Amino acid sequence: MSEQDTAEFPLPADTSDDERAQAKREIAKHAQIVGEQPRVIRLKGKLLGQTGPNWHFQYTRIYALPKGYLAAAHDIREGIRRIKAIGADAVLIDPQYAPKVIAQRQVEDMVDLISSAAAQEKVDVFHRFALMRHWHEHEGVPFETFLSTDGLHMNDWGHSCFAKALANAIADAAALDQTSRKDHLESEAATTGEAH
Repeated sequence: MSEQDTAEFPLPADTSDDERAQAKREIAKHAQIVGEQPRVIRLKGKLLGQTGPNWHFQYTRIYALPKGYLAAAHDIREGIRRIKAIGADAVLIDPQYAPKVIAQRQVEDMVDLISSAAAQEKVDVFHRFALMRHWHEHEGVPFETFLSTDGLHMNDWGHSCFAKALANAIADAAALDQTSRKDHLESEAATTGEAH
């Protein structure tokens, strides 16, 4: 990392002034702030990796600092709670297995962070990283088959296979949930003598 490296921590559009000030205070405890705008805090460091570039509830970034590392995040658990509060189901999806992702040493930490948050909040995780690793390492599928030329984003083939695997996982989870619910109701009926 050079002395000139600066990185950005983006803030969601709905961030309040108080939330922006709190984020700046927290980052300043560990890194030198070198600038800011309403939706961005700039710090001295280099971005190493991130989760959730398309949805701020899953946004965690890891930075190399002149001395050490910093993980800065919008609270994944708070995002899950907001989803649950409106009665929706949440499923977290971990990063893609791609050359530009696996080149970052901390990628396994990102995968673990997502799994840990999901376990704490009792929601499911779709393990895209493991799925794509399996395609590449065990099935011998070249990266070019499932990634675009940028070596990061999935192409149409990759999205199609990912979508099928995700749909199957959701269907399996729904079937398991129905079986569990039926078993619970039958057990309750046997205990109380009441049918539902």
